[in-house]
Amino acid sequence: MRRLLGVDEGGIQEWHEYDPVTKQTRIYYVPTQDLDSALDQCKTLANADDYTKQGIKQEWWHYGWVPDSLRLKWLVEEGIPLTDAEAYNRKLNQPEYKHLKVTHKHHPAKDQQIFLP
Repeated sequence: MRRLLGVDEGGIQEWHEYDPVTKQTRIYYVPTQDLDSALDQCKTLANADDYTKQGIKQEWWHYGWVPDSLRLKWLVEEGIPLTDAEAYNRKLNQPEYKHLKVTHKHHPAKDQQIFLP
């Protein structure tokens, strides 16, 4: 028997499942977020050179955006804590995640230089 417990603002569903035969309970999470518009926004910002320049000039740099569903996946599958800014920076610099960057520049940041909302 499956039951939806809730959906958070990031689009992640929390499910409860009980198997009466084995008497086991399982709680799991399913991402349902539609990312098309957010990924389009990442691409638009990455192509806006002035956006990166202004950010650096004002002593901040919007480097990338990681959807909640992917953050959860990295936590569960790879053990990357939600607060490990250096690991997120490394991930964003990998070719398969470059579409999440909002700049074409590269930042070899250390933990204290990155903010994760």
